Amino acid sequence: ASLIRDNYASSGCPFKISSLTAKFQSGCSPETWQTLLSAKYDSRLPTQTQNTRGVTFPNEHCSLNLGREYGFLNDEEVKANLRMGSIMGDRMLKEGQYNPVAACEGAGMPNCCKFTEDSDGRFGFDSRECSDVLTTGANIQPLPNSYFSEIFKNETFTHHNYIFNTPSVTNPTHPSYRGAEFRRVGKQVHGKGQSCVEATFETVSNLNEVLPKGLRVGLFDKSGQRFSALVRFAGNKNFTVKDAHDIRIRSMAIKLRMVKGKHIQISGVNSKSQSETAQKAFNYYDFPPFEETKTVDLLNIAIRGPDTPNGIPFNIFVAPNSTAYTPGFLDGLPPAIPIDQITPFHFHPLNYTYGSAAALALGRGAAMKMHFTPCEGELEKLATISQDLQDPELQFHNLKYSLEEGSFSFCVFIQLQENPCIEPVEDATIRWLTEPRLVAKLTLHQQTVYDYDFYCDNTVYHPYRTLVEHFPLGSIQRSRHPAYGFSQSYRLMINNGIMGDGSMGQTDPNRKRPEFSPVYRCTDT
Repeated sequence: ASLIRDNYASSGCPFKISSLTAKFQSGCSPETWQTLLSAKYDSRLPTQTQNTRGVTFPNEHCSLNLGREYGFLNDEEVKANLRMGSIMGDRMLKEGQYNPVAACEGAGMPNCCKFTEDSDGRFGFDSRECSDVLTTGANIQPLPNSYFSEIFKNETFTHHNYIFNTPSVTNPTHPSYRGAEFRRVGKQVHGKGQSCVEATFETVSNLNEVLPKGLRVGLFDKSGQRFSALVRFAGNKNFTVKDAHDIRIRSMAIKLRMVKGKHIQISGVNSKSQSETAQKAFNYYDFPPFEETKTVDLLNIAIRGPDTPNGIPFNIFVAPNSTAYTPGFLDGLPPAIPIDQITPFHFHPLNYTYGSAAALALGRGAAMKMHFTPCEGELEKLATISQDLQDPELQFHNLKYSLEEGSFSFCVFIQLQENPCIEPVEDATIRWLTEPRLVAKLTLHQQTVYDYDFYCDNTVYHPYRTLVEHFPLGSIQRSRHPAYGFSQSYRLMINNGIMGDGSMGQTDPNRKRPEFSPVYRCTDT
């Protein structure tokens, strides 16, 4: 609280906000707005909570409360969150050198390298596939926007394993890397997209049997509730060229349309929060929030699925909290979870279980984790797929083939927090073992699957674009608020500038896809 009062109140950022739907105040930095949201959410919670088994918290065995955040006023975390967001944004303005061998062998970052396993079950790394990507003395590329490069002409950059904005910095030499030279900066995470497809999200017909009355809130307040959805499939870190190199970190971002209710207001990125480099590049521009009308975003990454049908997935993250995650994310350190718990590689993006180790609220005084796994019998539809690892768009081509042949459904499960000391929201490396409950189905329609075009690339997803009932919980979630704000603002400004309607070209998910949208990557056609 003193951090907010001393550093931001004098600059037009309030000491507190009246509600979680309060309009963003431009005097607030992203991480401070996040702290204000967490403080307001905390103030609404009851002093005691009860799980579905009738156990009350806190109690003599556990001093924590259900559905509650802890540590959101930690000074070290708040500073780490600002650093992560600012550096993520600044990387779009810098030139860099791509060294996939170092990323593979030195830090265990699985980009073009593969995990190996010997006869004793020991895991290692194989970097031989990286050799085709390396070039000799010529793998430093300027940004296409010359005025950005001009700002940095006298700067010396510190090269990290993950510092790059587009696959063009790889200078790929293999002929199958056709189309890798992009003229736009990519997303800072999951930068290599496959496509955006249409879907329907529908809650199950027996929801009143699946969830107790007090937990039937928000998206799950009634049975048979349907929402149209825009689903974006994307890949690993932003410098991945081949889908086969992208072996661990895939994403499925879901945007539900026209969701009634109270929506949390996300932050913008004012010039005061930006680095000196960014202030020069953007002429001290205050980026507004990317507001959308009645949409809810559900952000998921590929996780290791359950060992049995409808079982418990490995819904865990590579670091427990944002303070621990920041060095690994920014500097390429190894993950904090065992390699044998990391997501396996599949040839098809529909063959994964998707979820998030970061928890969401389920009303006041309750928390959940959500995951999406192919419904029973759906994987049989993926029998005919390509396994051509030399195809740089392998995942896209398989997705296109399957959805143009027919529909595909994911079953949506949630796990409830029954004990906050056993299922913590502040340590994302701990696997929740509570029983998954089937609450909804996500059906991808049979449709024409478009290439990853500007319509798809200009979509803007945010973990805090959600209902008050599903407030994002925990340190990893809090770090994502500024991180997404910085990276989205810089990316759209660099790629699109200020459009005639005053926007930066972000896709309106409630409008029909245009008949023609430029393609983001080059393909054989």
